[in-house]
Amino acid sequence: ESSFSTYAVGPVSKAGQQGFSGGMSVQHVRSEAAAAAAAKALVGRGGRIFLCDIDTAEWREISNKNQ
Repeated sequence: ESSFSTYAVGPVSKAGQQGFSGGMSVQHVRSEAAAAAAAKALVGRGGRIFLCDIDTAEWREISNKNQ
C-alpha cells in the first residue's frame, strides 16, 4: 500500500477563509517543504503562513523568514 501527500498552496484574503474559491491561482505540490517554499514566495512583508492538516483540521503557523 503506497501513501502520498498533496499540498495546495494559494492566497488567503480574509480571516477564517477555508478554501481557495473565487478563481484564485492554486499550486499543488508533493511535500511540506515545497509547500512552505511556494507559500513564502506568495506572502508579502508582514504576511503570515499557515498549514492546515485536512485529516485533523488542525492549523499551525510556520515561520516566514522572508520578513
